Amino acid sequence: MPRDIVYILKEDIDPFELKYSLRSIEQNFPHRKVFFVCGEPKGLKPDVQIKHKQTGANKWENTKSSLLKVLGCEEITEDFFLFNDDFFVMQPVKGEFINYVGGTLEFRIRDLLIHCGRSSYAVELEKTRNELLSDGYDSMSFCVHLPMLINKTKCREVLNA
Repeated sequence: MPRDIVYILKEDIDPFELKYSLRSIEQNFPHRKVFFVCGEPKGLKPDVQIKHKQTGANKWENTKSSLLKVLGCEEITEDFFLFNDDFFVMQPVKGEFINYVGGTLEFRIRDLLIHCGRSSYAVELEKTRNELLSDGYDSMSFCVHLPMLINKTKCREVLNA
């Protein structure tokens, strides 16, 4: 069964990247419906717009409030993909979509430095890796900036919702 795609958008989102993301999923990512939650970018129309006023002191709390709205929406499939406006699916997805980065944080950081330079993201990953290692933890990389497959029931459990 095809799954839904959900975009949680800030209210004043610039639709520039989003229009290309939508085009890429239409061409390359099998899905049932596309939902926009919160933001309503001019000139773009999802299959379903869920109106929601985000609540929270920062972007993380705002996003969580929107995610809770999604979890309570019966129209959205139990398993759905959460997309960001800057996610682009460049080739057709065949079979199950793998949405994690394997390997170690060391490998991920090295890869970022080679391909992107010393970004603030790479610096923060280095800090995270160092803190994990100093506490005696392995540093497997689950850093993703990819569509995330979310199960509504499991997500409610994690968020205690």
